[in-house]
Parts: sequence; C-alpha cells; structure tokens
Amino acid sequence: ENPNTPKLRKVKILSTLSDVHAEEALPQLTKLLESTDLQQETINALSGAGADSIPVLIDLFQTSPQANMRAEAAKALGDIAAKTGDPRTIPPLVEYVSEVLPQLKTSEDIDFPLLTEVVWAIGKLRWAHSFKPIAELQDKVWLIHDNSKEMAELREATSWTYKAIDLQDAAMLHVYC
Repeated sequence: ENPNTPKLRKVKILSTLSDVHAEEALPQLTKLLESTDLQQETINALSGAGADSIPVLIDLFQTSPQANMRAEAAKALGDIAAKTGDPRTIPPLVEYVSEVLPQLKTSEDIDFPLLTEVVWAIGKLRWAHSFKPIAELQDKVWLIHDNSKEMAELREATSWTYKAIDLQDAAMLHVYC
C-alpha cells in the first residue's frame, strides 16, 4: 500500500500472495482492486486467497465493464474451483454462457478471451448443471466458419470442458449403478 513502493515490487508481492494462499490478505487485496494500475495482478492474487475471495470475484465477473477484468475473474474462479471444489464458483460462469448462447451466430458475436476463460473455468469443477450449455456451445463453435487462432482456442476449451463434464457424469453413473 506504500505509494513509494515501486510497481515492479508490488507486482512481485501480488504474485507471491497468489502462490502462498494468504487468506488474511483478502481485505487489502479487495481495497487494492479499486486501484487501476494493478487490477489484473490483484485478481490473480485473490485466487490465492481461496474460497473467501469467491464473492469478490463473482461480483467483479458480473459487474466489471472491462472484458479483460471479467476474463481474469473467471480464470481466478476456475482456479479456486480446482483447488477447493467450492460449487459457488461455477453457476455465474454457466449463467454467462447461457446468456451469450442465443447471440452467437458469427465470430463477431464472440468475445473470445472472455468466453474462452469462462469455458476453461467451468471445466475445472465439472459441475453437472453446466453440461447442457457447454454442449450447445460445443455445437455452435463448430458450426461457425472461422479458422482463427482465437476460435481454435475456444474450440479446444469447449471440447475439453465438454469431455470433462461428460466423463464426470459417466463416472457418477458408474458409482451409482
């Protein structure tokens, strides 16, 4: 928080916080999130704060006017989902996919960085309720004629997430049979 601390040092501190899982840093990170020059680094550090940061990250994902901040928040939510298995992380991401699905007709309708991060994040928890929207997205991304790198990355994320959720459902069926 010291204004005399060089930006590079602040970035390193935030990077370290994301690795050491410092839950006690959550209040300072939330305050720092209001700063405009270190938002991405702060969001990454929030993922290290664990499940306690989920409400802050969901709010950021749902309300930020900047798509790149929303993508970072989605990525952080996916990281927390993978580490904790906390089911609160995924419903807002699935809701986003469900909301954008009707508008996806061409590549111009897709915010590739945001949607790709959302899909990767969904795949990290493999929540059964996400299967239907991911299956629909899987169909749509292959029907849109686009050979760009961004579309290839979205297709890869969607295919991986679809398979992960499908395998999870199959494993659960096997357990119950």
